Amino acid sequence: MYPGKGDVLDSIRSEAMLEGIQDYELLGLLACRDRAAAEAIVRKLVWLPEAGGVAFDETVDRLREARRLLLEALGNGAGEEE
Repeated sequence: MYPGKGDVLDSIRSEAMLEGIQDYELLGLLACRDRAAAEAIVRKLVWLPEAGGVAFDETVDRLREARRLLLEALGNGAGEEE
């Protein structure tokens, strides 16, 4: 955060962190409702290569697509009773 004229300005880093926290919470909500759907979305961005370790796809298009899928999956069950 940075001081502004009479208010506080967000940094790009804090905005990115907020989006990550929101994605985490939304993913948790979906996992409670449909764990397989949540795992499928995660596998689009994170995988285990044959050589070992963990690989991530951090491209903006892939992240936006994963978020769209996440929101659509949550929206499809919005009226359901738990």
